[in-house]
Amino acid sequence: MEEQLFIKNGGTFTAGSNLTINGKGSFLAIKNADSTVNSTVKVGKDGTGINASYDATAGAKDYTLTLGTSGKFELVGDKAAGMSATVTGLGTANKATIVNKGVIETVGASVDTTGIIAKGAYVQK
Repeated sequence: MEEQLFIKNGGTFTAGSNLTINGKGSFLAIKNADSTVNSTVKVGKDGTGINASYDATAGAKDYTLTLGTSGKFELVGDKAAGMSATVTGLGTANKATIVNKGVIETVGASVDTTGIIAKGAYVQK
């Protein structure tokens, strides 16, 4: 069973610097929300650190999903992923951008880890 620690629909979510998550599932699932993570998140087997989805239901808007300068995803389980963003139905003038200013690294996993998954989203380093 996949577990999610936080679910955010709209608005802004910011995680500070003294948070460490262990386990499987998603640390954060967001829909049509901006997010910045400045924490260490350990992602277990088959888990995703941040799982974001964006569509046009909230109106015309640009979105940003950011791993901040003190943020870190440690992919400790097989098939773990750091950040994932899926975009459906945003107009051509609107976009979702993944910004990685932190560190995404594989630690101890041996099978198919992925730092960033972007389906329709822009990626910046």
